[in-house]
Amino acid sequence: MKNWDTESKKDLIIKLTKSINDRNEAKYDFSSCFGAWDDERSADEIIEEIRNSRVNNREIEGF
Repeated sequence: MKNWDTESKKDLIIKLTKSINDRNEAKYDFSSCFGAWDDERSADEIIEEIRNSRVNNREIEGF
């Protein structure tokens, strides 16, 4: 970066400062990741769909 012109260095400083400020303003609420599963199907129907969608492939791929 020592070969950069002054304007490029200032631009980098501004962008880095803005990225730090943006993170502080938009605090992420981790608890929003939790909640109940919302689906019209019953638990048994969901389990059956998962089991039926499984693929058994014993073929080993070479590099």
